[in-house]
Amino acid sequence: MRPPAPRSPRGAAPGRWLATAAEWSAHAAGAAARWLWSAGRRSARRAWQQRRVREGCALAVFALAVAAASVQVRDAVRADVRYRVSKASLAATRPPAGLTRHAVAQLASLPFPGRSFSLYDPRCVPQIVRTYAALPWVRTVRRVQLDFPSRLRFDLQVRRPVAALRHGERTLLLDEDAMVLPAACYAPNDPAALRLPLLEGADLGRRRLIEGRRIASAAIRHGLAVAVALRARRFDALWAHTVRIDVSNVDGRLDPRKPEIVVTAGRTRIEWGRSPASDKLQIPVEQKLERLETVLHKDPGLRRLALVRLQFDWLETRPAPPEPAAR
Repeated sequence: MRPPAPRSPRGAAPGRWLATAAEWSAHAAGAAARWLWSAGRRSARRAWQQRRVREGCALAVFALAVAAASVQVRDAVRADVRYRVSKASLAATRPPAGLTRHAVAQLASLPFPGRSFSLYDPRCVPQIVRTYAALPWVRTVRRVQLDFPSRLRFDLQVRRPVAALRHGERTLLLDEDAMVLPAACYAPNDPAALRLPLLEGADLGRRRLIEGRRIASAAIRHGLAVAVALRARRFDALWAHTVRIDVSNVDGRLDPRKPEIVVTAGRTRIEWGRSPASDKLQIPVEQKLERLETVLHKDPGLRRLALVRLQFDWLETRPAPPEPAAR
C-alpha cells in the first residue's frame, strides 16, 4: 500500500514529520526496484521467445525441404522400372489344377493405370486383395507378399465345384457356398467328368442366376450339404453312376411324412432324410455315411438294390427286381 505523502501541519513535531518522509522514501525505492526487476524479466522473456521463434522457423523450413525431397525421391522410385511389376506377368502364372488360362488371365485385371505398377505404391497390397477377392473363382486371399525389388507373391484359395444345377437350359456349377461358378474358368467343366451330383427339385422359378452370385435358397443349401458329405468319402462305386439329389421335399414342402432329401444312383433310391445343414433332430451324418459304405461294400455296382433307407435308427434295404434277360 502506497504511504501518504508527507505533510507538515502547523504545530506538528519535526521528528514525526521526518519519520513519515523516510517511510515514504523507502516505499518509493522499493517500488522502483520492483519495476526495474520486472522490466528486466520481461526483456529476458521477450528475447527467449524471439529465439524460440527463430528456431521454430528454421525447423519448419528444414521439414519442408525434407518433405519436398521425399516426394521427389518417392516419385522417382515409383517411376523406376526396376521396382515395377508388369500386369502381363501375373496373367502368365501357371493355372492351378482344375483351372483354365481364362481364369488366370483375370489376375491382370488390376485397376492400376498403365501396364505395370510399383511395389512402393501404398495402394498396391490393399488393391490387390480387394480385386482378387472379388474374382468369382477365388474363395479367400490368404497372403500377398511383396518380394522387392520387382516380384509379387500371393496365395489364393480356389473355389471348387461340389454339385451341378440344371436351371432352364443351363447347367451351372456350384460350390459349397451356393456360389454360381464361371464354367469357363474350370477344366473340365462337365459335371459328369467332374463326378458331380446333380441337384433337382429346387423351386427357383424363373429366377435369373448369375455367375459370381450366391443362390439364396434353403433347398439348394441343404442339397449342397449332402453333396459335400458324399464327396468327403471316396465312394467310387457311387460316382460310377449319375448321382441325383432331389431337394423338392426339403422342410417337408411336399409331404412331411416322406424323406426330405432323396439321392438316386443308377436304379437305386437312397432315402437320405434331413441334410447335415438342418437344425432338426436327425441321424448323425457320419452314421449315415458308414451305413452307405457298408451297402456299397456288399453291392459295389448298386445293381441288386432298389431302395436304401438311411434316415432311421436302422439300415433298411430293398432288393431290386431282376433285370430282364437280353434277347
